[in-house]
Amino acid sequence: EDGSIFVNAKVVGAGFVPKYNLLKEVIVKLRAHVDHLSDISIEEYRKEGLKLLLNTVYFEEKERAYETIDFKRIAMLEIASRIPWSSKHTWRNLQENKRACLLYYMPPTISFELHGTIEVHTNGPYHEYVNLVHDIYHYPKSGRSSYPCLIMKVEEVYDNSSGPKGFGTRLL
Repeated sequence: EDGSIFVNAKVVGAGFVPKYNLLKEVIVKLRAHVDHLSDISIEEYRKEGLKLLLNTVYFEEKERAYETIDFKRIAMLEIASRIPWSSKHTWRNLQENKRACLLYYMPPTISFELHGTIEVHTNGPYHEYVNLVHDIYHYPKSGRSSYPCLIMKVEEVYDNSSGPKGFGTRLL
């Protein structure tokens, strides 16, 4: 081996997950909403879904967020793994190496880099939770989604912003 690595990059939706001991309780609420989607209009489904997410996983109160959310785990879905014409770069990379880096960038100056280890979930609570959140945003036309779920266990965080405290300053 020559020591080279293949780097891939893509735009992906990502978010924190509830703490594991609260996950099943949140899943029950999300599942109830998604399971009755055929009873209401798309607009009503989305409106109710947004309210549900605001009451279960997105909090204005800092204390409630820290009690509920696991800020050391970031979830994503690997949707491309199911698309026949997709390059599947991420999926193939994760079969060989579970280490990953996420880059967040808000032009023109704000940037953060997260390093961690990826867990692949094809069933279980994380898998169901992240697919349910996806289905609340993206009205599922034919049953619930079941994409592989990627959970990054965040181990390092760097501020790469172009300000006096940025340029690769390690935060975690």
